[in-house]
Amino acid sequence: TAPELRTVTALYLDPDVIAKQIDISEDELKDEYNNRLSSLIIPEYRKIRQIVATDEATARRARQSLAEGRSFTDVAKDIAGMDEETTQLGLVTANRLPSEIGSVAFKATLNQPSEPVKSPLGWHILLVERIVPGKTPTFGNVRASIRLDLGRERAIDDLVKVANKLEDALAGGASIDEAANQINAATLKTPPIDAGGRTADGKPMNELPKVEEFLRTTFE
Repeated sequence: TAPELRTVTALYLDPDVIAKQIDISEDELKDEYNNRLSSLIIPEYRKIRQIVATDEATARRARQSLAEGRSFTDVAKDIAGMDEETTQLGLVTANRLPSEIGSVAFKATLNQPSEPVKSPLGWHILLVERIVPGKTPTFGNVRASIRLDLGRERAIDDLVKVANKLEDALAGGASIDEAANQINAATLKTPPIDAGGRTADGKPMNELPKVEEFLRTTFE
């Protein structure tokens, strides 16, 4: 059975398209960059292992064994009773660790066991196995996305005014094409399409709006 096909004339006001047309000064973009900077920074990550002892003497003994060349895994097992898996803290940022541990781990030298450090959980020896440096994006890196965000915010405000004007035009008897002319917008005209947005030969029509409501409304 051939599906029902409908030919559509539509006026679709896309905030992203309007956003690109809105004028935003460089000063405004830079101010927004500075306001967002703390959330844009990608923190440093470190892959960390630890040996945890209940007392300082045991921790010192473990540290001495490491200094003598024994492996971290062997020392953790023999002195602290920890298997390799339980020594792993994983790849973490400083704020994911207790402050006593984080302050040491994020100053430690790669692949060099730390001196014992005390926390409420016991005495720790930390080993940094990998460092992923943090990044602070430059204004140039994020300018386009900030511009789109600010443009979209203003576009949505503008759309409310445009939509009201559009409704007035349609209520006054204007056709969709005539109403589009009044708000300086273009209409979308389709060939016959089915409810899935495909043309008569079964090919998708990619120019359709990407919102689900468009096709549903068309076929209702």
